[in-house]
Amino acid sequence: MTVKSLAARWFTARIKQGFSSIGSIHTNDFTSENGKVEGELTTDGQVNTFGETWEVKIKFVAPLGEIPKEFQPAESKQPAKDEKQASTVSSDKPTTDESGDEAGGQPAVEELNVKDLALTTDATDVEYKELVEQIVFKSKSNVKSVCAELAANLKTQGWTTEDMDMVQPQSSILKRKRGEAELTIFVKPENGGSEVKMLTDGLSWDEE
Repeated sequence: MTVKSLAARWFTARIKQGFSSIGSIHTNDFTSENGKVEGELTTDGQVNTFGETWEVKIKFVAPLGEIPKEFQPAESKQPAKDEKQASTVSSDKPTTDESGDEAGGQPAVEELNVKDLALTTDATDVEYKELVEQIVFKSKSNVKSVCAELAANLKTQGWTTEDMDMVQPQSSILKRKRGEAELTIFVKPENGGSEVKMLTDGLSWDEE
């Protein structure tokens, strides 16, 4: 089913008298780059069909093809078959290494202090709201540039992608995970730049 057909069905569910219209809807500002497609479905104003007046103006963003490397989750290394067999030990007690971690298990990720969280290099008006565990700051860069820099900086700090990023000029959402800690990041345009709101969970808010 095409994008236009889906749009037509969306409108038939919201009017008193059902009908289907495809020719009245067309696509504006269609782009296909950086692993996604985006554009706008519109009727360029109100349309009268069988006595019913309706209008379409929907912006969409969808993944296409290979996801850019900076937005891909870190690959987990699978142990070789021989290593799996060698790690199988018939014992009632799990073996531990000198650090206290269980053998074969993942080392615990050190808890990150909120003040050490990676932001953009030009972050200003930074607010750390401990009561609601949120960080708010501003950047002079546009939404797409801020998202790209945050994704790169957080990846260097060990954060991995939780869900596919939704990046578009009007409003963007990024989700990241590091051990037990999680981030939900909202980026929107403001005064020629961007405003970033980061909802945190699992970070330390102790004063350093």
